[in-house]
Amino acid sequence: LVVTHRNKEFSFKTENIDAKEIKALAFYADCVHEVEKVQQGYRVALTYNLVLEVNEAARTISFANSALIKALKDFFVLDEEIDEGCLPLVYFLDHEYTEHSLHWSLLKGNDAKNGADFLYAAEELGLKARLALVEHHESWSAYGDERNPLPKELIDDDTELTFWVDEKSHKLPYSSLDISTDEACWSIDTEDFEPYESEYEGFMGNYGETVDYWYRRAAIVLWPNSDDIVMEFKLNNKEAIRNLVKMTKEPGKEQQIRKTINRVGKHFYS
Repeated sequence: LVVTHRNKEFSFKTENIDAKEIKALAFYADCVHEVEKVQQGYRVALTYNLVLEVNEAARTISFANSALIKALKDFFVLDEEIDEGCLPLVYFLDHEYTEHSLHWSLLKGNDAKNGADFLYAAEELGLKARLALVEHHESWSAYGDERNPLPKELIDDDTELTFWVDEKSHKLPYSSLDISTDEACWSIDTEDFEPYESEYEGFMGNYGETVDYWYRRAAIVLWPNSDDIVMEFKLNNKEAIRNLVKMTKEPGKEQQIRKTINRVGKHFYS
């Protein structure tokens, strides 16, 4: 059995194992795997899908990550000083996720510890913490042929955040958000992931060969509580307007309302 994950290959051989017990191997669904040809004897394989049930009590316990807290504090203080509107922090996780598995208690490997650290830091610093799915697309000039197209130079790329959940893993009625990869950070580059889809287009006369790749992963997204209504205008416009109207009915909120309108107007109409 050969399991590949982010260009690292792991091989498990059973030809010389003499054991009475059944041997089992388990790996995440985003690992590419194959069973090589039997050279001698017989093989019987039983394949199962293992589903991890949500258990809030088993959530990874996290303590203060002082380096992360300082980095987040510096980032959002800088954002406040330059006052260019709402600038969320986007951190790409190390694994792929589906809508079903996008849950703080179901994060895989290093993502579980990192997610717990981000949640702790967000609570300490007064930040909103969200999980989102990431759809990333790249278009490259190419050479080779349809069977084996090879990327040459990056022509264009786009990244979209979709399907959002809050700190308690409840689905949010947010729309998709387009971001630039310059606005995100990560520990593992998207190029180390396997694209879930690719498309080759040959020479067309006006332009040369191209190959497109589509990737899926997930992200932690943070922003200050004070920017929540501005982010609502980006992600859930109708709810944001309703909340702003509610504020107009509360006495003593005039200054906050003017500040919110100015910030929203500066961000959307500059």
